[in-house]
Amino acid sequence: MNDTRTFLREFNEYWVRPDTRAILDNVTDHFRFSMAGGRTVSGKADFEAFLGEMGSGGGDMSLEIANIIVDGERAAVHGEVSMTDEQGRRRVYAFCDIYRLASGKVAELTAYVLEVIGDDK
Repeated sequence: MNDTRTFLREFNEYWVRPDTRAILDNVTDHFRFSMAGGRTVSGKADFEAFLGEMGSGGGDMSLEIANIIVDGERAAVHGEVSMTDEQGRRRVYAFCDIYRLASGKVAELTAYVLEVIGDDK
């Protein structure tokens, strides 16, 4: 289980760098990605195109993982991502990602993301 936690921590770090190649290397060919309230992408090729559309996000990104919970082939990771947007404003997003793993890779990922608003950030 420790290896799974390490894998998921590293997988989340790839998103923050961003390292598209490492992300793609760690998903299955039939990978399914969805953002709650948004679109669903099925298949590694379509996911690669989706990552290209996303771009690199903001600058100066950082990741803080609060919890990684693993139960067999299911897992959840939650925490915060901080970044500076193109206008120089600091943005903080809380996230909870739900995973299904298969053969040491991510087979399915559902992402829940919410911008954190407040003076303390």
